[in-house]
Amino acid sequence: MAQSNRKQSMERLQQRHKKKERPQDKIDRKIVTARDLFLDLALILILSITFWFTMRMNAGAVSAILQNPERSLLVRSAVLCLFQAGMAGLAALYVMFHRYETVRDHGVFWGEKTPLALGLSVLCFVPVLLVRIMEGGFSVSPFKRVPLMDEVAANTDGTAAVVMALVFLVFGLVQGLAYVVFADKVNAKFPKRIASLSWLSWGALAGAALFVWMSSVWIGFIPSVASGIAAFLMMFGLLTVRDLTGCSWGVIGVILLLWNMC
Repeated sequence: MAQSNRKQSMERLQQRHKKKERPQDKIDRKIVTARDLFLDLALILILSITFWFTMRMNAGAVSAILQNPERSLLVRSAVLCLFQAGMAGLAALYVMFHRYETVRDHGVFWGEKTPLALGLSVLCFVPVLLVRIMEGGFSVSPFKRVPLMDEVAANTDGTAAVVMALVFLVFGLVQGLAYVVFADKVNAKFPKRIASLSWLSWGALAGAALFVWMSSVWIGFIPSVASGIAAFLMMFGLLTVRDLTGCSWGVIGVILLLWNMC
């Protein structure tokens, strides 16, 4: 009897110290069907194009808001980041969390192939770098191609830090992850490779095309046809590296530290 009571006490003690299961772990992930993938892609494209079209149709009004010094820098930056997040971010992030997917599911983890992915991803930036050098626009400065950054750099109060953190999040991390999610959804919907080439995927092509389209709103990023071609090659290469290595840190890192800084 004493041995039985001791055994029960040990079991209760183990249960008490056992790590609690997270609510997310209790959720059985939904089986994503072909219809689900179609709806996910439709939502991403419709919302992105809606923001892009709204930005294009109201470019004058948006520009007037951004350049109006009477408005606070924080408000103007919020407007800027709202459009950027809408064009490249919000829908993809919503779809990801709606399907109970994690960032790890989309390659945001450190593995044995991560150094290789980072190295190859840096090489993908070479076409953009060459074009920017030839067009005389190469220099290194944080988010220098993003509107309002000159004003942020000249600002000495705490507002500049908040704005920079917001731009860092939206134009860097969110944008990079969003294109990875979009490409992954396309590859899941159309898994067959183009011309039976293992490295040539529909996701990389579609993601690169969407990237150039959305980036064309900000003239500083794509000021010429050559810049557009270089941007397409860069994003196609980044998404291909992500697809082959399983790691998306290269996409996020290049968008954050090279595309936005050089």
